[in-house]
Formats: sequence, structure tokens, C-alpha cells
Amino acid sequence: MKRIYIEAANRRVKAAAGVGDAGNGGWGGPAAVRAGGGGGALMLDLHEPLVMATLACGVLGLAVLLFALAWAYRISRVPMVWALLYPIGAWQVASILRAAAKDLENGVPVRWGGREYVREAR
Repeated sequence: MKRIYIEAANRRVKAAAGVGDAGNGGWGGPAAVRAGGGGGALMLDLHEPLVMATLACGVLGLAVLLFALAWAYRISRVPMVWALLYPIGAWQVASILRAAAKDLENGVPVRWGGREYVREAR
């Protein structure tokens, strides 16, 4: 499966590793949402405008993320219950991308269809 991700990144190590490291297993957006919401919640001074703005941005970001996820699942005709497993799937894909980038960087041969060959990084 790594060979598919290597080719999807056009054999560029930084592209594959960058996508895989985009924040907590492909949760770059949610990481920013958690930082915003968590930052606002940690300050706990709800009378400060900056705290309220940070908390509001975190909540709004999470709402947009959940709406986009629900929309994508709906148009794909995937049961909404599977959206609960999205974080696990995103983490697994990011792990595969990081491993693919590492293999590409180290010149590890790709084994597929009874063959073995080395893909050169770009």
C-alpha cells in the first residue's frame, strides 16, 4: 500500500512526510481547533474578549469540521456512524504516509506483483 502513497506524493519525501505530519495524524485542522478551544478553556476568564474569541474560534472550527465530514459521508453514502472512526483512519493513513516517506528517503525497495524495485526520491 505504501507504493500508492509514494506515487501520490510524486515520490517527493517532503510531500509525503508533510501530509503525514500535518498535525496529529492528518488532523491538522482539528489540531488547530483543539488549540484554539483548549487555549480559551485553559484561560477560563470568560470576561476577556481575547479568551472568548479564541474559544469561539475553536468551537466554530469544530462545527465546520464536523459539517464537512458529515457532508462528505453523506454524498459518499457512508453511514454516519463511521464518522466516529475517522480519527483512527486519519491517524493510520498518516502513519502509512510517514513510513512511505521514510522508505523512499532510505531507498527501501518496493515489493509488488512478485517484483522488487527501488523508487528514487525527487
